[in-house]
Amino acid sequence: MRTGTVIASINKYINNQANFGAKIAFSLIAMNRADLIVRLAESYPQLQVKDAELGAKVIIDAMSDTLLKGGRVEVRGFGSFSLNFRSARQGRNPKTGARVQLPAKYVPYFKAGKQLRERVDNYLYAHRIHPLVYNSRSQVMGKHPGQ
Repeated sequence: MRTGTVIASINKYINNQANFGAKIAFSLIAMNRADLIVRLAESYPQLQVKDAELGAKVIIDAMSDTLLKGGRVEVRGFGSFSLNFRSARQGRNPKTGARVQLPAKYVPYFKAGKQLRERVDNYLYAHRIHPLVYNSRSQVMGKHPGQ
């Protein structure tokens, strides 16, 4: 599913919600590198956009380099990035159903820190926002805590 289709699905979901807090939270659903740069430049007026862009690039590159070397990146209060090993296994081609051998690989893994988990949980409950969950076919489904 294309990104535009996913965003359209999210918009449709939010517009169908009776809870207007979900509309406010939409701007927080997805953030990419460009959004991060804009937010940095807006938060720190003494930085030019080029400076914010360079700062974001340096941080992301440093984190990537550490993971490439097999290391772990920990940001206190936010979470940690590490690598998980996935052993070789038999898989299936979803289109044909044929068995396929999948090779062993390392995949990046993020574990949210305690402060981030608590902050997100408290915010969602306080504003009665239903988090958006993607199913295996990348369709947006509303999921209320307790369902």
